[in-house]
Amino acid sequence: MAFPPLSLLSFDGGGIRGYASLCILEELMQRVAAIERDPTRLQGLLQGVQNADTTAAASSFHPYPSPFSQTPPVPFLPCHYFDYIIGTSTGGLIAIMLGRFRMSVDQAKAQYEQLGTTVFGFPRIFHYRTPLFARRCKFSAKRLATAVDHVARHYGGGISNPGPHQGVLFRSPPDLCKTLVVAYAEVYDESEGPRTLDSTYIFRPYDLDAATNPLAANPGRACELAVRVVARATTAAPTYFKPEEIRVPGEQVWRFKDGGMRANNPTLEGVREVRQRHGHQADFVISIGTCSRIKLLFEKTRANGVRDLLNDGWYAIRGLTDTRKVHQNISRDYAGVSPGYFRFDDEASPEWKHIKMDEWKGDRANGPGSRTLGKIRQLIAAYLGGNNPMLDQKLEQCAEQLVRRRRLRQLAADEWERYALGSSFRCRYPDCVDQVPFNSRNQLTQHIQTHPAGMWCEERPWVYNSSV
Repeated sequence: MAFPPLSLLSFDGGGIRGYASLCILEELMQRVAAIERDPTRLQGLLQGVQNADTTAAASSFHPYPSPFSQTPPVPFLPCHYFDYIIGTSTGGLIAIMLGRFRMSVDQAKAQYEQLGTTVFGFPRIFHYRTPLFARRCKFSAKRLATAVDHVARHYGGGISNPGPHQGVLFRSPPDLCKTLVVAYAEVYDESEGPRTLDSTYIFRPYDLDAATNPLAANPGRACELAVRVVARATTAAPTYFKPEEIRVPGEQVWRFKDGGMRANNPTLEGVREVRQRHGHQADFVISIGTCSRIKLLFEKTRANGVRDLLNDGWYAIRGLTDTRKVHQNISRDYAGVSPGYFRFDDEASPEWKHIKMDEWKGDRANGPGSRTLGKIRQLIAAYLGGNNPMLDQKLEQCAEQLVRRRRLRQLAADEWERYALGSSFRCRYPDCVDQVPFNSRNQLTQHIQTHPAGMWCEERPWVYNSSV
C-alpha cells in the first residue's frame, strides 16, 4: 500500500518567540497522543480501512517498541507524522531539531531554553543597537555555532563531515521525514562584494535536478554542510548576528543572512518545494507563527543611522507583512482542498508587543530567561485555553488527521519500519559483493534469495541497524 498524500509542517522566524511555536505544537501533539491511546476513537477514525490497527499505542513508533531507554520516555515524535518540516531563522533551528534530530517537543523546548541562555543571555555591551554605537553585531555567532554543535553531537546520529565545514551533517536519508531550512543569500566575492541580487536559498537533504525543476530555489545536490553551518546561515539577522559567508560544495561562495528577511513565513517555500519535487501539492499543511504584532515596529526608541539598522527595520516591516500575505495567499490556494491548510498564531493579545525577539529576562530564584519564558507560556496558555471553539476544533481536526495518516503508514509494514526507526539491514554472507545496506526487510529477503541455498553457517544471516 502506498503512503498517504503528503504533509508539511512550517515554522515562522521570530527570535526567542519561536518558543511560542513549540508550545502550540506541544498542545497539538498532546491531542495526538490522546487519540493514539484511545481504541474507541481510533475505531471511528479508521472505520472502513481494511486491516487497520486500532489498538492503543504507547508511542509513535507503534507497533514497534520505542528504542529510547531514557526516563521519561519519548512517546510521540512530530517526525513520524509529517513528510516535510520547514523553518526559517529560529524556526529553522526548530525544524532541524524536530526533523533532522527527530526530537520530541519536550526535548526541543529544553534545547531552545538552553540556546536562549547560551546566546541571548550574553549580549555584547557595545554593538549596532546601542546608543554608544559600535560596528559589531549584538550577539556572538561563535556562541550560536558552538551551542548548535553541542546539540548536533548528542542528537545527530553520527553522520559527520570530514571536510572544511566539520561537524554533524545536515543531510539525512531522503526517505525519512525531510528537513528544509530557508535562508536569504547572495553570491559573494571577497574582493568584489556581492555578485548577485539577494534570493531565497533552501538547504535540503536530497538532490533536486535543476533540469526538471528550473523554478526551484538553488536546485542541485543535497546539502553537504554541517548542521551548525546551516543554523548560522538561517539565523544571520542584521545587527543581531554577523552574516555568514560559506563556500557551498559544488557552488560559489554565498553570503547568507537571516532567512526571515525574504520568507519570515516559509510555508509558501515549503508548498512550492513539495510541488516541484513530487508534481503535486501537499494536501495537508500546518503553519505555526511566532505571535508577532506589527505594532512593535513603531515602538523603537533608538535609531542608529546605519544601513544595517535600517535594513533591520525594513526586514521587520517586510517580514510581518509578508507573513500575513503568505497566510492569505495559501488560504486562498487551499480553499476546497481536504484536509487543507491550518495556521496557528496568536496575533490578538496586545501583550506580545512587550516581548522582543531577543529578550531574555530572568531572576535569581528561577534562573536566566525564566521571566521571558514564563510570560510566553502564560500567553500561549491563554491563547489555547480561551473560549475559542473554532481554535479547539482546528486543533482536534489536525490531531485526528495526523493520527489517521500515521496509522495508514503502518499498513505498509516495511516502509513504516524504515520511516519510524530509520532501519537498515546488511547481508552477513562473507563472500557477498553487494555490501550496501538495504532499507527494508523485503529488499534484504530478495537479496538473500540470490545466494545459494544452504550457505548460511549462522542462525541470522543479516545485521540490523537503526539511525534513531
